[in-house]
Amino acid sequence: MNKLLGGTLGSLFLLALLAACGGNPGTKVTVHPQNYAGDPQEPVAVAYQVADGDWQWLQPDKDGTYSFYVPSGKKRYGVAVNCGGYFGLANIGSGVVLQLTTEESTEPAAACLTFGPFVEVEGQYDVSGVTGASGTVVRGDLGGDDASNTTGNYDLILAYGSGRDLLLLATDVGGHALAGKVYRSLDATQPFTQDVSLTNADAPTGTRSVSAFSVPGGWSGGFGVNLLSAGGAMTTGDELGEGSPAGGSYAVLPGLTADDLYLVSADAHSGDRRVMQLHLLSGSALADVGPSLMDPWPGGYSVTASDLPTFALDHPDAGVQLYLIATVTPMQIWSRTVSKGWLAGAARYTLPDLTGVRGFEGSTGLSGEDMEWYVLAIKSNLGVGDYVGAPQAMMAIYNFPRRAGAVINAAEVDGAFTIP
Repeated sequence: MNKLLGGTLGSLFLLALLAACGGNPGTKVTVHPQNYAGDPQEPVAVAYQVADGDWQWLQPDKDGTYSFYVPSGKKRYGVAVNCGGYFGLANIGSGVVLQLTTEESTEPAAACLTFGPFVEVEGQYDVSGVTGASGTVVRGDLGGDDASNTTGNYDLILAYGSGRDLLLLATDVGGHALAGKVYRSLDATQPFTQDVSLTNADAPTGTRSVSAFSVPGGWSGGFGVNLLSAGGAMTTGDELGEGSPAGGSYAVLPGLTADDLYLVSADAHSGDRRVMQLHLLSGSALADVGPSLMDPWPGGYSVTASDLPTFALDHPDAGVQLYLIATVTPMQIWSRTVSKGWLAGAARYTLPDLTGVRGFEGSTGLSGEDMEWYVLAIKSNLGVGDYVGAPQAMMAIYNFPRRAGAVINAAEVDGAFTIP
C-alpha cells in the first residue's frame, strides 16, 4: 500500500478519493494562459509545483482549464506555462513562470508573448480635414501603420474576435496628436475593409497635466502617455503627450469610455538601471498626474552566470511585492514573476529547472549562448492577487494588470553574459 501511494499516481488517487468522500484536498489554483491580445491561449504544456517540491506536468481539465490543488497546510506554489512560439516564430520558444502563495492568488494569469488567430484589415485613411496635420497613425491591438501624409491606404492585423477597435490619429510634424477617434466593436472574424477619417471635430477636448518629478542625480528621465482602448487598440509612440521631468500635459481625446485606459508613464535611467511609474487612468476619469519614482537598485548588481542563473532579489524598498525576471537567449524568451510571499524571506533566487517535465525539455539556454537578463522590483497600490490576475496588458516583454486606478512602480536592472 505504501508503494502504491508513494508516487505521483498515488497522490492523484488520494486526492480523488478525498474529493469523492467529501474530504478537503486543499486549495484549488487555476492558471489562465492568455496571449498578447488578452484572449485565452492554448499552451504547449503546463507544470506546477507545491512548495519546493518537484515540478509536475499538468494536464487540462475536461473544460480545458488548468487547475491543481495545494494541499492543506501548504501555501507556496509555482505554475509554469510553455506558451509556444514567440509571436508566431516557431523556432523561438517562450514561457511564463509564476511563483506565489494561495493567500496572494488562486487565479493567476500567465501573460504569453504569443499571437492567437488574427485577421487582416485594410482601408483608406483621410485626416486632411484636420488643420495642421502632416501625418497619420492607425493602430490596432497587434500593431499599426504610420504614415507621413494625410491620405492613403493602410493594412494591418487585428486579433480574431467580434469586438476589436481601431484607433486613428492625425499628427503634426512633431508627431503629436491633433485629432483622434476610436472605431469600436469591429467584427474581426474574417478579413474586412474599414475606411477611417478625421476632421477638426475630432480634436482633443482638453488637456491634463503631469507635474514635475524628481530623478536620481545625473540620471536622464521623462514621461510619455499612451492610450489602450477598450477593444485593444494601443498607441506606442507617446503621440498623446510626452515631456521631461519638468512636467507637461497630455491630450484628452473625444469619445472615450470608462473602459478605455490612459497609460501615463514616468521614468529615469542611467546605464543598466531604470526606475519607472505607470498610472492607469479610466477614460471617463482622466486626471492630473503627479509622478513619484521609487529608489533604484543599488549599483554593482551581479548575477551568478549559468543556464539557470541565480539573482539577488533584495531590493531595499520595504514596499516591494513582486519581482519579475526576464531572460532572452537566441532560442528562448521567458519571464518569471515571484512574490515576496513565495520567497518567504529568501534574498536569492535561482531560475527553476523545468527541463525534466514533459513539454519543457528545451526551456533553458545552451552553453555558449548569450543570455540577456532583466530584473524588476515591483510595488503597486494593488494587492498581489489583483496584480497577477486577468486581464493583463503587455508592453514589449513586460505585462501589467489592466485595471483603472492602478499605480505601478518598478526598479529595473539589466545585463548579459555568455552561458558557461
